[in-house]
Amino acid sequence: MPSGSDPWMIQQSRMSRRLSEIRASLAIASLAALLAGLAVPSAARADGPAWPDYQVIMWQNQTPARLDGLARLGVTAGTIHGRHGPIAPDEIARETAPFRALGLGWYVENIATDFYSAYHRWHPDRPVTWLFDEAKRLHRQDPADLTPFIRTPSLSDPAWLARIATRLKQHVAAFGQPRPLFFNLADEAGTGDLAAAWDFDFAPASLDGMRAWLQQQYGSLTALNREWDSRFTSWSAVVPMTTNEALRRPDENFAAWADFKEWMDEAFARAVRIGTNAVHAADPAALAALEGAQIPGWGGYDYSRLAGAVDVMEMYDFGNNVEIARALNPQLVVLHTSTLADASQIRAIWHALLLGGRGLILWDENGAFVDQNGAPTPRGRTLEVLTTELRSGLAAQLIASRPARDPVAILYSPESLRLQWLLDRKADGKPWAERQAETEYDEDNPVRAATRRAAGLLSHLGVSPQWLTPDRIETGALEADRIRVLVLPHTIALSPAEAQRIRKFLARGGTLLTDTMPGAFDRHGRRVERPPLADLAGRGRFLLLPDLMQDRAPGDPLPLVRLRRILATAGAPPPFTLSAADGSTAADIDARVFRDGDAVIVGLQRDGDGSAEQPQAITLELAAPAYVYDLRRPGLPQRTTRLTLAPEATSAAILALLPAPPPPLSIEGPDRLAPGGSADFTISEKSSAWRGGRIVHIEPIAPDGTALRQGTANLALDGKRTVWRLALPADATPGAWTIRLRDMFGGAELMHGIDVSKVADKPSDD
Repeated sequence: MPSGSDPWMIQQSRMSRRLSEIRASLAIASLAALLAGLAVPSAARADGPAWPDYQVIMWQNQTPARLDGLARLGVTAGTIHGRHGPIAPDEIARETAPFRALGLGWYVENIATDFYSAYHRWHPDRPVTWLFDEAKRLHRQDPADLTPFIRTPSLSDPAWLARIATRLKQHVAAFGQPRPLFFNLADEAGTGDLAAAWDFDFAPASLDGMRAWLQQQYGSLTALNREWDSRFTSWSAVVPMTTNEALRRPDENFAAWADFKEWMDEAFARAVRIGTNAVHAADPAALAALEGAQIPGWGGYDYSRLAGAVDVMEMYDFGNNVEIARALNPQLVVLHTSTLADASQIRAIWHALLLGGRGLILWDENGAFVDQNGAPTPRGRTLEVLTTELRSGLAAQLIASRPARDPVAILYSPESLRLQWLLDRKADGKPWAERQAETEYDEDNPVRAATRRAAGLLSHLGVSPQWLTPDRIETGALEADRIRVLVLPHTIALSPAEAQRIRKFLARGGTLLTDTMPGAFDRHGRRVERPPLADLAGRGRFLLLPDLMQDRAPGDPLPLVRLRRILATAGAPPPFTLSAADGSTAADIDARVFRDGDAVIVGLQRDGDGSAEQPQAITLELAAPAYVYDLRRPGLPQRTTRLTLAPEATSAAILALLPAPPPPLSIEGPDRLAPGGSADFTISEKSSAWRGGRIVHIEPIAPDGTALRQGTANLALDGKRTVWRLALPADATPGAWTIRLRDMFGGAELMHGIDVSKVADKPSDD
């Protein structure tokens, strides 16, 4: 029997008895069946999903006239909602017909929201959070009762997992070809209500899954009891610590609480992977998605697990989640949602593009882009200007590229985020269970602030950091990735293995930059007697600089100057310098760098909301001469090491830096074609020395000068022959057509004429 001196040990017996009662009242599968349902491979593909160009997707349903008007403004796809019941082929044909008639795509929305988003879900007669609100009410009624902490349905319930997998497979099979852009598992999913903290999930299936997972983590019950300071006599008796119990824990051993929270992140990611794998099983080329991805933290949003669990994410850009997710899964397709209501939203679209975004979802509750006849409104004209440029090959060029990787790394530590949250709740003394998802967004914390500050300083120097997880550090990423500078933003949790790797990193001459002594807790959440790196603090290249990771005054260049010197001394200097008109360091320019073979692409965006004053000129200075192309303003390049420009906050300046001009292009193909006919055209580069995925924009131009929208494309050339197929509609206007090819590097155009005749040439009698 547990000692009466420890309230949590007394609670363990009570919780075990209560869970036995719950288990007796619920029909659950055996542990073996549960594990069989969860033992799935990673969802991430090695080669990444096929998503070559920027998509502009309208979420709301539209009349045919409105949809036609939106297509003329550059919208490329729409939305079709998934079913929880039978899927009738005639319904799919009817719903997709308006899109097919206009040559538009579509995606399938909210197929399994009832499972993944049970606590934040639309209902016709109740608030979206009603189930979560009810759990809170029950908890207020009896804080000792575990019933409010049983998720309905459990993310580990094998029957539900099987049901959702079957439903997803049915949707993929039913939609067939042409394949939807993606199949969305759920919108605004999470273990509870979005990113709100809650003690989910005490369901028997979840606890059985947790115990099996803990056995893998600890290896033995003895090791777990030692870490948790518990006295469990069997794995079946293991129960975690609730948040209320953790807050009362005097010795700050939070392992039994932190491990449970980590398990819930694992359970959520496993459930998402099962959905993704079901989509892939039905069609290996189909893509699975989550929409409404949240700030790193509660609700299952541990991106070290979640980033590789799906192919597509629509994300709320907050807490560096887009940067983290894209770094941990470079193939992830990230989408951004906007109403285009003001300058700040337009700025956010460009910023999302520079973070690797591959598309835009338009939210249009009030028909703000076109009128009932499909004619554009002023906001629609803004959309047209934006989509015309993004789909001219500009976004495709960034999509074809990959973020640069400098020898600088930031540790993303979900363990530190969890523990800091608990320490903050102990300090403020407020009822944790009354916090909302919005509270987690509105209230900053030291881990998030230090992470944001470090990442922001690096991006304002043009440095592209790698984001490492604890697992990657433990398995040698500091050595394998040749890291020279490691940033630990308020990393209060470190494992012995991480600490040992960091010691070796420092011994090899690496530089460690942090705002606090790392490792006050071990990775499981137990307070340690002495942080494992304490003896190295302030010695050599161990730099404890709390002031550097605090929020700075807008436009203050001193932290950037200081960090630049640190990086240069560490052997990881920034790739270029950005200077203001007076020669000082430009402190208000966010710089993102991509690489594509021989090309380096730099995106520059001014800080602010996009509503400000006239942009000020800055100077970009390179380490070596390069041919500089302005991808937004076609023209001849400048071969230089210095370039003056004035990036705007509303949009961005996007430059390509090349060691030499790319080779000229050629196009070969027939010069005659009948309406309704098709033909292949070959685009080639007149040199094999060029390395890169150079984008060319190709469009068929009718005799009246209008472009055929369905035939327009952006093609990636990689030094090989690329084949493009032109399919003319049956009602194509006869006459002299032109295929126009425009090179993204410099904007040079190449023309190929086609005579379109109503009657195709008859075969010769010879």
